[in-house]
Amino acid sequence: MKLYTTEKGVISMAITIQDEKNRKIQLLGETVPNDDKIEYKIPVGSKLSELNEVLDKYRHSKGKALEEAEYLHADLKKFLQLFYKHHKYPSNSKPLMALDFMGHRGLLSNDILKKRADIKRLEFFNTKAKCKALTTKFFNFITDRNILAHGLPVVTKKNELMLQHIDNVSRAPAYAILNKGFFKDYRKTNQELEQAILNLSAYIRKKYKDHGLS
Repeated sequence: MKLYTTEKGVISMAITIQDEKNRKIQLLGETVPNDDKIEYKIPVGSKLSELNEVLDKYRHSKGKALEEAEYLHADLKKFLQLFYKHHKYPSNSKPLMALDFMGHRGLLSNDILKKRADIKRLEFFNTKAKCKALTTKFFNFITDRNILAHGLPVVTKKNELMLQHIDNVSRAPAYAILNKGFFKDYRKTNQELEQAILNLSAYIRKKYKDHGLS
């Protein structure tokens, strides 16, 4: 996903309408310069059935994407439980099960990949660039997952989708465009991150002859 802004940094206003089945649809109004102010116009020419088709496809893809993210998060938690069964847990961190997805990613990035010498000797993590690439990919994936989970879909005049959400840093409303091919790239990234977790888990189990969490 990428952030959406206009040339002047003005975000178009989302307007809520209802279809014949009383389902709400968010439409993105055009920004039209008018002297020193911005007027908003509802885009015309799009049929409600076409808008609903766009939204239905999005909802289907969103459900699958969030389910895949939950499996990845579960596998990450299992790996962290396994790892800290054999290593000291960071004293300055919240309890493992009190952390969210991004918090678990933080343990992987800031404690395991940065500080554990044996992990850094593994082929997949033996350079700073490889570790940085993985941690950045994980951060971006979880950020996209959170926008998907909490963002409000808005249909543009081109029948494209943007997600209205709250920016993590500024805490202000923001928009993200669902690029064409987003879900395909999202699924590919999910698989790459799953493989990284599987590689780490396999290494720890082999090293400590540990074949279970108990």
